Amino acid sequence: MNTGGRLSNVLLANWQRQNFAVVGCVAFLLTFAIPTRWDFSLILLGICGILTAISGASGKPHFDFRLPLFPETLLFLLAIALSTLFSADLSISILLGASFLPGMLVFYLISAHFETATQLRAIFLALAAVTITLSTSLLLAAWQNPGLSPSLWVWRLGVPVFVVPNDSIFLAIIAPFSLALLMGDEKPFARWIAATALILNFTAIIALQSRGGLIAFLLGSGIMLSAYRPRYVLIGIPALVSLFLLQDWTLGFPMLAKLSVIADYSDRLHRVSLWLAAWSMFLDKPFLGHGPHTYGLSFMNHMPDIALPSWSRVAPSAFWPHSLYFEVAAEQGLLGFSLLTILLVRAGLVLRQAWLDLDGQASRYALACLSGLIAFCIAGVFELTFLRIWVVVLLFVLLGAASCLARIAKDRT
Repeated sequence: MNTGGRLSNVLLANWQRQNFAVVGCVAFLLTFAIPTRWDFSLILLGICGILTAISGASGKPHFDFRLPLFPETLLFLLAIALSTLFSADLSISILLGASFLPGMLVFYLISAHFETATQLRAIFLALAAVTITLSTSLLLAAWQNPGLSPSLWVWRLGVPVFVVPNDSIFLAIIAPFSLALLMGDEKPFARWIAATALILNFTAIIALQSRGGLIAFLLGSGIMLSAYRPRYVLIGIPALVSLFLLQDWTLGFPMLAKLSVIADYSDRLHRVSLWLAAWSMFLDKPFLGHGPHTYGLSFMNHMPDIALPSWSRVAPSAFWPHSLYFEVAAEQGLLGFSLLTILLVRAGLVLRQAWLDLDGQASRYALACLSGLIAFCIAGVFELTFLRIWVVVLLFVLLGAASCLARIAKDRT
């Protein structure tokens, strides 16, 4: 075969490899918005992962162990595996830990096979579409069933990614992605999709009365706006406050009541007992923890060991401690907690550097991912859990995007 023929085959294989990776990730994320079993989503992602590997198998290897964030991610995953081996309940740790498999595959596809910011744009558009679909469905459920609680609206939705109203934090964390599209995408349809997603996103969070979602939305979007266009904050804050008051007024001000100190106080009290129980579990097995996803099994066993403050009260039961960091410390010990902290810090530094080194579309995307990561880290203090598949997948999407953007920045220098 002549040189021209070999070159065309290599370029075709490279094009196929990249497109299979993009299609796989986008299709997998879009299933978050529909009431379908995870089996279908995983099969879809797996097929595209295999096609990606096959299309690049004949040429130069496309996965490099020196990829940005790969060493930190690998060490964290190895810590999870090691903790699983010594788990208090091996079957539960393995069964519930299966959500890390799609997360790892998404990280691999984005970090190793996405080559341009335009390909990341497909992820951003997919998540904007997911936001519109989920938010619209939630608002319709609220409108059709005004007498039901937000928890029942979520239940009627029937979407695996939404279990409780505070899962609206997922929508809040991906809001900066829509902002990145709104503030500079060259296609008008993309800007309209992004604007619609943002409005519906914020409206759904208020309707669900999710304080965690509201905090994450304001943090992520506020950081994105203030860093990219500080003057937009002067427009954005009054607009959000007006929309918040208007919607809350139509519902009878439930969100304002929930934000009040008196209404919030008793809720904070029971979380203290959850955190103290997690701390007791950590002290019991400080190095490797009790095993992933075993907090619910050990919670009541450790309650007698803790001295609750007089102003606190005991939570009746819990499957997670309403804090990602307490959860990891209790279940994976000091090893898992330290490696997760290192991974998150490194990802933040990588994204910050990419934001500073890149320009245009890629720079906006790096800032959006950094804003989303900060919102993710803050939400982890008071709510997130690896029991939710969206927490796992979204973390690996952010890590994969950070790795991809760091490669793009390196190639441009």
